[in-house]
Parts: sequence; C-alpha cells; structure tokens
Amino acid sequence: MHDFDPAAAAAFLARARAGETIAALVREPGMPRWRTYRRWVTTQPPFAEAVWALRQRRDQQLGVRGRARYRAFDSVLADRIIVGLNAGARLEDVLAADPALPCKPTLRRWRRQQPAFDAVLRRLMAAMLRRKRQAALGCTPARTAAICDHIREGGTFTSYAAAHQTSRTTLRLWLRSRPAFARAVAAACEEREDWYREHALALADDAARIGVEAARAQIMLIRRHLVRLRHRPGAVHRRRASTVTAHPSEG
Repeated sequence: MHDFDPAAAAAFLARARAGETIAALVREPGMPRWRTYRRWVTTQPPFAEAVWALRQRRDQQLGVRGRARYRAFDSVLADRIIVGLNAGARLEDVLAADPALPCKPTLRRWRRQQPAFDAVLRRLMAAMLRRKRQAALGCTPARTAAICDHIREGGTFTSYAAAHQTSRTTLRLWLRSRPAFARAVAAACEEREDWYREHALALADDAARIGVEAARAQIMLIRRHLVRLRHRPGAVHRRRASTVTAHPSEG
C-alpha cells in the first residue's frame, strides 16, 4: 500500500516544483497520501533530498517576499496620503487609488512608529466625520421633496448632484442615516418606473399609428433603460419579476 512508486514520485515532485503545495498534492487523486508521503520521505533518500530542496527553495522565496513586504516609513508617500485626505477622499479610497501607497497593515505600522503622522491622520479623519455630520443636517423636507421630484422626472442622484453642486456621497449618507428620506426616495423611484411602464404601454397601443417597428424600437430602448433603473440609490441590484418598459430620459 505504501510501496515506493518511482513514476508517482516523479509526478509528485514535478508538480511541487511547478508551485503546488505538498498539502494540496497529497489530496489529489493519483498522488501519494500523507502516510505514503511520510513513508517515502523516511525510507527513500533520493525522494527525501528532493523534498528537502523544495522546502529550502520555498523558505527562501518566503523570506524574499517577506523582506519585500516590509516597507520603512516614507515621508513622501505619507504626504500623498495626507493630500488625499485633505481633498476629502476616504482613507480606503486614497490607498486604493495609488499603487505606490502602502497597504493597510503597513500604514498601521507607520502610524504606530510615527506619532506625529498618526496625529495628522486622526485630525483629518475627524474633520471628515464632522463634515459628514454637518452635511446630514441639510436633509430638510424641502430638499427631500426637490430630490424626489427630480427622480420622478427621470433623474438620479448623479444628475441631481451635478445640477445642484451637491455631493453624491452626501445623498448616499442621507439615504443610509435617515429612514424617512430613504422611504421618500424609494417611493419616487417606484413612481418613476411606473411612468416608464405606462409610456411603453402607450407606445404599444399606438403601434398601428406610428408603425410596429418604430414602436418596438422605442419600447426596446425603454426596457434597456428600466434595466439601468433597477440600480436604485443605495441598492446593490434589485431584480424585478415584471416585464417591461422605460422612459427616454437617462436614469
């Protein structure tokens, strides 16, 4: 059962040299199981030497990668992070936008090692939090009504923000933190989609006058638009079971 098989051993070593781990190989069909592998290591010197060489190479590679991952504090990169936060971006977005910046674990180490740098980041993030809280105070009934009217007319958070010099981040913050605002926006989205469906049905009823092909083309545009409208503010992706239709304006 545990007899040495030169062909299986050669295949095992070839796959291990190609980068597969021993732990994964011993679970593969046709490869030696753990007990067989251990027996071969203890009773077959050439096989044991090859495994030892593989382990040495792996340990060396891990050491190189580990040294490469260690990054000493870099004041230039720290300044880039500070500039990004000053511009109003979240820390996660600043790090993701620039591949040269450190990962989160490295940044945490930098903050521990450099108290002054950590203090600056704390001040900037606290200021950002204050701005978000102040922005949330602007969610008045009049502003809510204006936003919902804009949505009913075929608009979106993006188009409203562009037209009124408002941040989409602020609108999303209101959506998450103010249930009444979220309910009003959801109702406006429903009304917007209902209008699109009614418009499509009207086109279908008027197909004899405007032409079947012309009506079908417009209805297809409406349907594609409704698919985009399923991505409502704050929702991941709402699938609707009903078939249908849409509205010429961008949603």
